[in-house]
Amino acid sequence: MANKENSALAQALTRYLDCPCTYYAPMRDDDPLMEAFREAQQRGKEQGFTPVIVAADDDVLMEALVCATDSAVEGEDYAFDIEAVRAFRRGVLSDGIADSDEVFGRMFAVREAECEADGEDYGFDGCIADSAELPEIEDRFFGYWDYASKKTMPVIIAEIPTDKPWEIFAWLPFGGWNECPDAADMMAVSKSWYDRYGAVPSVITHDVLDYELSRSVPVTDAMRLAREQFGFCPDVIYSAEEDFTAGTLAASLMKARFWTFWWD
Repeated sequence: MANKENSALAQALTRYLDCPCTYYAPMRDDDPLMEAFREAQQRGKEQGFTPVIVAADDDVLMEALVCATDSAVEGEDYAFDIEAVRAFRRGVLSDGIADSDEVFGRMFAVREAECEADGEDYGFDGCIADSAELPEIEDRFFGYWDYASKKTMPVIIAEIPTDKPWEIFAWLPFGGWNECPDAADMMAVSKSWYDRYGAVPSVITHDVLDYELSRSVPVTDAMRLAREQFGFCPDVIYSAEEDFTAGTLAASLMKARFWTFWWD
């Protein structure tokens, strides 16, 4: 159930997001959280907002959000200029959406160069693996779990005031560092995936992003999508088992209804 006794950091995040937010304390069983999220999704369809589950006590995430919007001010902990945050959002939204083909091509070219330099070949020109040989794919979000405590992290469900799910990154520009894409690229990628598969960004921490799909990935799209995801987040292959290839990734994408991305 919702808990109003949230931390100073969670309260600051709520002010930053500038929209209705509900705090949820850690829980061993995430059923109440998912029930609240599903209810928010239904209301969002009727009222024109997109709910997102956001890590509430994540100092690194808060720092990234303030840095991305250049809104830091001197003073108390987690202080920021909300007008600077709002100006950043208006600017990102007015810039429009970048061409997704250009974004995907640029991202994959970087990974391709890395593979060539390392002498690696993950088989992007090969065949899709036999999906029958894949382990069972869990249908759940991963991003909000604290695996040390075996509980969910403290989170908020934020009702981002847009019915275009890719625009949530104007409110949550958590990337733009190391290999994690910035807000503009996140929006272009997310719009493309939403249009094709109904993929909605649904869970955000400082280094994890979960999507939920409303449609399955057809076999004709699977290898293309594997290339896109490898460019977007190389750890989908780099951190997998040694014999995990592009063909394995493509086959798993045809079965999955949830995608998890993470960046170091």
